[in-house]
Amino acid sequence: MLNLIKNEFVKIFAKKSSYVMIIAILVFAFALQFLPKLVNNNYYYRYYGKEQLERDLSWYKETNSDHNNDYVISLIETALELEIYDLFYYDGSQSWQAAYLSNTYELYYYNAYSEESEADETTRQQAVNAIDACTKAIKSGDYKPYYETLKVYYADSNSELCNKMIGWLLEHDVVPENSDWRYMLVINNLGNAITVSNYETNKRELDDAYDNAKAKYEICMYRLNNNIQYSVTQLPHRELNENTYTAVKYIYDTPFWSSVDGSSGLLTIMCVIMIIIAGGIIAGEFGQGTIKFLLINPVSRARIFWAKYASVIILMILTSIFTFLSNVIATAFAGNAGITAPLLNYANESIHTGSVLSVVVTTYAFALVEFIVVITIAFMISALFRSTAVSIGISLFVMFIGSTATELFAVLKLDYGRYLVFANWDILGIKYGNGLFPHMTVTGAVITIIIYMVLFLFIARDAFVRKEV
Repeated sequence: MLNLIKNEFVKIFAKKSSYVMIIAILVFAFALQFLPKLVNNNYYYRYYGKEQLERDLSWYKETNSDHNNDYVISLIETALELEIYDLFYYDGSQSWQAAYLSNTYELYYYNAYSEESEADETTRQQAVNAIDACTKAIKSGDYKPYYETLKVYYADSNSELCNKMIGWLLEHDVVPENSDWRYMLVINNLGNAITVSNYETNKRELDDAYDNAKAKYEICMYRLNNNIQYSVTQLPHRELNENTYTAVKYIYDTPFWSSVDGSSGLLTIMCVIMIIIAGGIIAGEFGQGTIKFLLINPVSRARIFWAKYASVIILMILTSIFTFLSNVIATAFAGNAGITAPLLNYANESIHTGSVLSVVVTTYAFALVEFIVVITIAFMISALFRSTAVSIGISLFVMFIGSTATELFAVLKLDYGRYLVFANWDILGIKYGNGLFPHMTVTGAVITIIIYMVLFLFIARDAFVRKEV
């Protein structure tokens, strides 16, 4: 058997196309990491600036719409005076000066001068004083009043947790620059603090939304207190009618592992390559007539069949490892930071740490289940047809159409779709409760896959053994 497998590998790597496929994986691995860095995605930087703000100002002055024009006009005029041109950035890159000015106007000016407002002179004077103080702080570069305004801005949420997070920034003299990960971490988690406070203050029934917000908030404070710039957050999931938790989602706040995990396109490319190999490993022998030389050996057709199938599976595993390592190396060459980031999980009111590598490897390993099924289908089709092109074409069609058709069954609520192999090969998704159909279980999915695999291999073996040369 080992000699037969070795012979299959020799035949596979005797073809120049095999090396072309290896080079293709490497090229795609590096392209996925470097191309995004070469593309300028700063849409708001290109669109907004002094000229755009001036055009907006002219529009608000000329229009007779229902907008509260005086409020917006005053805001833009003040921004232009202070040379703040990122007032309307919505991609997370707004400067603290722009955020401070916007918050101040929203807190004071709008309530004092909007058409709906019935504010007295004292309230209006407070607005004037607040805007003057904001303007002076921005001109002098004093960011601490900005933090104090943030506390006021979130005061209506009754969130002591927000005050705690903002207070941490003040206590540690963190300059509110977008380049400071501590500042951005707090800004991005203020909403989670509000969610937790709302649940606890109003004594609402706890659910996934609370669990996730609580975990994000606690992990945020843990990272701040332990100076952890990069991490992967493992979110909890509350099982129905139980107090047990399983991870359903990972948040990659690390450029390195986010890039590795996000390059799933490589796995698809690898799968297509393996379908091409599996789709032609038997059909190619019959199509080219080389099967005659193989069968003159004193070896049964069944042994040849299993040797070919074992060769495909072994090659797929080796190719998967090669793809993963290529992805990691390309990510490292791209200069993405955070390779040592820990996995953080909040459970039982404490933070637990783990290995990010184990999570990524597990994700890749579970993805192999789908690929083994697809490649087995391609292998079966290869045994049924003499044409390599037909075998590969049908196999690719099944790969891309199978999942789509199953999703359509799920949308149309055709429950028998759960018994298709395509609905069951996402073991990890089913484990985390993300199956296409209700009440799907890992055990049921595994049994379904095994039944299909036995059926595919029986059909393929029978066709290979009986096929005339």
